[in-house]
Amino acid sequence: MDTQTVTDDHRNSLGVQLTRRIGDLLAEGLVSLDEAGKIAEFILGKIDKATTHADLIEFLFQLNSKWPFFEPVLQFQQGTVKLEKDKQKVAQMETLIREKQVDAAIATAKTD
Repeated sequence: MDTQTVTDDHRNSLGVQLTRRIGDLLAEGLVSLDEAGKIAEFILGKIDKATTHADLIEFLFQLNSKWPFFEPVLQFQQGTVKLEKDKQKVAQMETLIREKQVDAAIATAKTD
């Protein structure tokens, strides 16, 4: 799992996504106001403790295990983390190729 540090912007963006999801759940009648409060409490108690992408995904797994309504947010964040990792890998490969280290670039391409 990725250990890159989570930025405040990323954490805030996730907070907005989760808040919107809670609002949608309330509007659709899928959770009560009391349950929404419990969800918000859980989120506020844990989201700032997530300092790496691995922590963030773990937090979302915990959230989703308690309230499966958050599966779309979990999947989106997993995709976001993978995309960022892939971009970093491509940049590293490009640098290696420019430095004429083709074998190292190929080895990098084969890593997860």
